[in-house]
Amino acid sequence: MSWLVDPDAVAAEYESERGLRERVLAHRELVAGPDDDKVVRARIVAGRPRRLLEVGPGLGELCAWARAEFGAEVVAVDSSPRMVELASTAGATGVLADMRQLAATVEDTFAALFPIWASIY
Repeated sequence: MSWLVDPDAVAAEYESERGLRERVLAHRELVAGPDDDKVVRARIVAGRPRRLLEVGPGLGELCAWARAEFGAEVVAVDSSPRMVELASTAGATGVLADMRQLAATVEDTFAALFPIWASIY
């Protein structure tokens, strides 16, 4: 079984941000094509959502940017307590939950949902 589908392995991997920082750097250095971070931010700006749900917020950078850029209310869902802590520090409302159970966890309405880092691992 891949560690990506084993909740315990995922939780262990994201107990700290060290591994994620390494993967983010590798992704930025090795992936060719448009900068996905710029593409996502441009789409958020175009929609100017007042409420944003980020699934797998990673280091919380997008959460902090969305709040600072246009005062968006950001909810960040992650299965890692450390990633929820980082997103909360960045100004998001952190929710500790398994993204595979998202519909049962988050019952609010959002103008936009972004799983930028959750989608590439």
